[in-house]
Amino acid sequence: FAPGLLAQFRKTQADVRIRLLIDNRDTVSRLLAGNEVDLAIMGRPPATLDATSVAFAPHPLVIVASTEHPLTRRANVAVEDLASETLIVREAGSGTRSAMEEFFRDRSIKPRIGMEMGSNEAIKQAVVAGLGISFISQHTLGLELSAGRLGILKVEGTPVMRRWHIVRHRSKHLTPALAAFWDFVLEFAPAYLRKLA
Repeated sequence: FAPGLLAQFRKTQADVRIRLLIDNRDTVSRLLAGNEVDLAIMGRPPATLDATSVAFAPHPLVIVASTEHPLTRRANVAVEDLASETLIVREAGSGTRSAMEEFFRDRSIKPRIGMEMGSNEAIKQAVVAGLGISFISQHTLGLELSAGRLGILKVEGTPVMRRWHIVRHRSKHLTPALAAFWDFVLEFAPAYLRKLA
């Protein structure tokens, strides 16, 4: 959803130069700690970072399958039914991967991980192709859901609700442009994300 937010922000602040980096939680945390990025939008701020963070919107994580998958036709799916499914997951260090591992660990299920990928787009295409199912942010699924290529499985205990946060290192001076973007995210992003869920 970040590119859509940035497009809306550019309509109000056309003269601001923006560089967008999309990476996993570990890398983003390292960049924040090193003061190499101005701010981040992430699922969970790093506990060890001297940071200022504000939660601004719900972040639902869901389990998806190709619409051809038999589980998409079931009204309810037990977590145990997923034990024999092949999972396509984010790489270690990703916040989504950590949330998935916690979800299955809390239910004493050992997931069958078939593939690891560093991109949500690659994961979605692999799931559409029928290579497995995935645990993924619902906010990444708009086009695939509306096109009928992916279906959200109605698994007990899902969606797993997290929160999106905007984060900056506590020492980061807020320039007028950064302050404008920070305020824009807090004001505009909740309604924008409600449309995506």
